[in-house]
Amino acid sequence: MKKAIFSFIFLFFIQTMLFTEGYKIIATFDLDQNNQFGGLFNRVLSQPSYANAYLDQDVFYGRDGRSLKIQAHKEDEGYCGIWMHLFRTKDLLEKKKLKFYDPIRDNKKYLSFFVKGQKGKEIFEIKVADKKRLEAEDPISAGMVNDFLKKGVTTQWQEVIIPLAEMNIDLSTFSLILFDFIETGDYTVYIDNICFKTSREQEINIKTSNYKKKKIKDVKRAMWVWLVNEILFHKDKQDELIAFCKNKNIDELFFQVLYRFTGKKGKDFSCEIINEKEHKEFIKKATSHNIKIHALDGYPDWVMRERHHEPMALCQAVVEYNKKAQPAERFYGVHLDNEPYLMIAFKSPLKRKIYQEYIEVNAKLQKIVDQDPNLVFGIDIPFFLEEPDEKSGKTELMKYRGRIKPTSFHLLDIVDNVGIMAYRDFAYGADGVIYHAADEIDYADKINKPVYIGLELFKYPLISVYFIAGLSRKEFYQALKTSAKDYAFISRLDGFRIQTFDDGHNVHIGIEIPQDFKDQEKIEQTLRKIGKRFGVNEYKRADKKIERSLENAEFGISADVEYKNFEPMEWSYNDSGEKYRGFKAILIMLPKITFAEESLSYFENELKWIRQEFSDKRSFYGFAIHYYDVYKRMK
Repeated sequence: MKKAIFSFIFLFFIQTMLFTEGYKIIATFDLDQNNQFGGLFNRVLSQPSYANAYLDQDVFYGRDGRSLKIQAHKEDEGYCGIWMHLFRTKDLLEKKKLKFYDPIRDNKKYLSFFVKGQKGKEIFEIKVADKKRLEAEDPISAGMVNDFLKKGVTTQWQEVIIPLAEMNIDLSTFSLILFDFIETGDYTVYIDNICFKTSREQEINIKTSNYKKKKIKDVKRAMWVWLVNEILFHKDKQDELIAFCKNKNIDELFFQVLYRFTGKKGKDFSCEIINEKEHKEFIKKATSHNIKIHALDGYPDWVMRERHHEPMALCQAVVEYNKKAQPAERFYGVHLDNEPYLMIAFKSPLKRKIYQEYIEVNAKLQKIVDQDPNLVFGIDIPFFLEEPDEKSGKTELMKYRGRIKPTSFHLLDIVDNVGIMAYRDFAYGADGVIYHAADEIDYADKINKPVYIGLELFKYPLISVYFIAGLSRKEFYQALKTSAKDYAFISRLDGFRIQTFDDGHNVHIGIEIPQDFKDQEKIEQTLRKIGKRFGVNEYKRADKKIERSLENAEFGISADVEYKNFEPMEWSYNDSGEKYRGFKAILIMLPKITFAEESLSYFENELKWIRQEFSDKRSFYGFAIHYYDVYKRMK
């Protein structure tokens, strides 16, 4: 009997070896966006052409799992495709040494994947890259898909087999595969079970991880409402808003609360909700339609300790308001949209001080809101608080109450709920909504905290920014601690929003100029203030130094996708006619940040894919949509 059992086990072991021997799995798309090497995929595009990729659980090769669904639209202008790393993408982001799988050393001679088309006759080019070509962003063609399929792509699954020996790359650092759509048209193709294999005849019969199809759950929808005066004082506008909410399944509103501060910092300082009657009437109407109202506001400078008394007074005012209001007239929550990364000092070592006081203020505010057991406290945070810094590759870790974590995780520990501003206009990929929201949602799952995924529908117009010729990073950091100390933690000056631009050598400080703003004297006056604080308009600095600063700025602007149209400028320095120098440039809101240029149907489609991916996460509470006045115009 024992001999029979041993024989069975031995035969099973041999069959298992044969089952997996001969190929190395790259991607089955069944677990998450990372492939078996830890590589991510992402889209590459140049408008008006575009492409998107999704993990589709309704179409797959084999008995279960998911496939990579690629949708591409190629026009005469632009390019589009989907790439995939064959190494751990996180190592690239963290500036670590990349580790590659060498298929030749492992006796693998072919690249294989399965493909099918939605209609058939889809055509695309397969490109590959080694480490050098990856760094140069110059993948090389391995052939058209039709070169490897006798009948071309059909509506049935077929295996594409590409000899590695015919790829003109260093296979020991095989880095990337790119599916490139080069002919005009609209395409939907499915890719599955990418692997390296030893022989053409080797049958690919990958056992999946018994993928369990996700049931897409219903989630909440919140929406920011900033321009509230008309709504509060006009019942027809209230009805219009409520009807819109019912139509779009909006359950909660982050509603700009009207208030005023009185007194000076100290015991006499306080805040009161103004127009209480109008607030009560509107909230009561919204409550009758099962719409919850959060008192909304926010300001970057509030996160600094010197300004903590202001949001604290506001939260206390909401608590006091709720005490006097009837249950149906009460705010459901307080929601603060502070954006500390807009302050001048954020791009300096003082960022750690900003993070520390950002954490502290939210702990104070949560304690105030907790006075009302029926009131919840939530905040918006950018997605990048726990992601590696682009320059250093390191994640900023903060110590709070004895624990060392990314700032975003500390905030999730503290507050009742968080809105992650995962501002991208596509769901999947290394730069998509799902990737940017995943870490916070995974952490929130562990501590059972609800998370909204914030999405942007608004697009800023092109903005002119006037900059003073910059300081070296060292000089900039020093000024923030001395002469410009009182400017370090501000986001606006004289009503202008401040911008900083780091060209890799120098940091330039400037101000955004609103469209149609004509008061040139006010612009120059504000720039003079900045110049004086940072010492950049004091001609102790040699002209050659300023020339180099402007040259570096021009090169930096030309290389930065968020700016264009560098133009040197001069402004009067003083009454003697001396000039100080700088430049202006146009600030661009990148299309990938917002759904503003997309259709309503496209927006809803991306929400569907995000819901699918996070439906097994209890912390995924819903979406927060920014904001009402643009959402209602979306078609």
